[in-house]
Amino acid sequence: MFENIFYSCSIVWLVGLFAIDSGWGSDRVLSTNITDRETEKATEKIKRWAIQHMKNNKISHHWWYLELSAEVKTWVDVCTLSSKIKSMFASIFVPLLYNVDIIPEMNEIYISGEDRMNEYMQSDRVFYIPHIDGPFLWIPFVSVYRCMIGLNENTKIVTHFPIPKKCQKVQQGDVLAFDFNREIHYISVCTESKKISHEPRVALKIHYCIYPKCMYWLGMGMYSLNVMYNRTMRDVFLETIQPDTYVSRLKGSIVVIATHSYVFIERNIGYRNILYILLFHRMLQTSYISKPAFSIMMILPVVYRYSQYVFSF
Repeated sequence: MFENIFYSCSIVWLVGLFAIDSGWGSDRVLSTNITDRETEKATEKIKRWAIQHMKNNKISHHWWYLELSAEVKTWVDVCTLSSKIKSMFASIFVPLLYNVDIIPEMNEIYISGEDRMNEYMQSDRVFYIPHIDGPFLWIPFVSVYRCMIGLNENTKIVTHFPIPKKCQKVQQGDVLAFDFNREIHYISVCTESKKISHEPRVALKIHYCIYPKCMYWLGMGMYSLNVMYNRTMRDVFLETIQPDTYVSRLKGSIVVIATHSYVFIERNIGYRNILYILLFHRMLQTSYISKPAFSIMMILPVVYRYSQYVFSF
C-alpha cells in the first residue's frame, strides 16, 4: 500500500518537473518590448537615478526594490506592471490556468560590472560564465521567472542562452525573461558593434512566481524558498565583489567553482534525467517493475530539452 502511494506520488512529481508550463517546457526564453510614452519616461528616470548613485564603474551595482524610496518604486512599478509583460507570459502560461505573482523581495535596479578576467576570485565573474541563478529546479509545476528590463541603449553587453541558442542585447524597453532556476545563461562583452556605448548596462531585474491556480500552496512555497535563497546569496555576493581578505577570496572562489560544477552536471547529464533514472532504478530494485520494463524506460528518450544525451541501456 505504502509502496503504491510512494511510487504514484513520485511519478506525479517527475511529470511535474517537465509540465512546468502550458507547452511542457519547449522554449522558455521569452522576450518583448514595453516601450510606450509612460514606460519610456520611467526607464529614463530610473537610469539617471542609477548612474547618479554608481560609485565604481568596474563592479556591478545592486539596489533592491524594498529599500528604494517611494518615488523610485513608482517608476519601477510602471515597468513591472506593464500589460505587455503579462501578454508575453500568456504565450506559454495560459492565463485561465496560471497565476503570475510579482516577487518584490527579489527585484532590483542593476548595473553590470566589467568582466575583470584577471580577478578570478570575485563574484562578478559568475555573470560571465555559464550559470543558473537558482537551485530549485526540482520543484514541480512551478516557475520563477527573472525579467531583465533594459533601461538604456546597451550596445556592449550580450546575454547568451546556450541551450536554445539565443542571444540578445537588452536595450531600453526590451524585456528578456527566463526561468530563474532552470535556464543556463551568461553575458559577454560585444566588441564588434560599430557604436559602443561608454555607459554601463543599466537594467531592472524583476521576478515573477508562476504556478497553476489549483496549486497555490506550492506556488507560495516556491516563492518563499526563492526569496530566502536570494537574500542569502545576496550577502555572499556583495561580500565577494571586491574580496580583500583571505576569507572573502575563498568565498569568491567557492562561488565560481560551485557555479562551474552545477552547470556542468546540468548541461551534460541533466538533474531531471538523474532523478528519472534513480526513480526507475529504485522500482527495479524493489521488483515494482520488471527488467524488460526498466530497459524500455531507459531506451525511451527522456523529455528534457537541456540534456545533450539520450539515455539508452
